[in-house]
Amino acid sequence: MAWGFKVKPALQAMATSNMNCTANQFKRGRPTGYTDTHRNIPVSYHWHSTVPRNSFAADYQLGGMYTFRVNVGGHPGTANLRRVFNYILEGDNLMRHASKETEEPYTSELVIEYDDQSANTPQG
Repeated sequence: MAWGFKVKPALQAMATSNMNCTANQFKRGRPTGYTDTHRNIPVSYHWHSTVPRNSFAADYQLGGMYTFRVNVGGHPGTANLRRVFNYILEGDNLMRHASKETEEPYTSELVIEYDDQSANTPQG
C-alpha cells in the first residue's frame, strides 16, 4: 500500500528546523515490523513510502511521528505531530477506513513543548 503525509503550510511556516520522521504499521494492534524513518529532512517534504504484504480484511493502523523545532509568537519549542491512519484492504482492492465504530479513519495530534515552561499552559 502506497501512502504519503505532508505537513500543512501553516505549520511549516512556524518551523525553524528540519524534521525527523518515523512511521510504523500495526496489524490488529501488533507491530508488523514495517518502519520508515527519515532524519533531518525539510518540513515541506512529502513523506511517502510503500507498505508491503498487506492482507485483505485485516485491521491495520499506520502511524507517523514528525518532530521539529518551531517558533510560535516568539516562543521557541519542539513540535511533535502524530498522525494515524486506520484501514482495511477489502476484496475489491479498495482501501477503507477501519471497521471499528469508535475509530476515525484518520487522526492527527500536535503537541508543542515550549522551551519556556510558562508558555506550556493550556489555552482555554
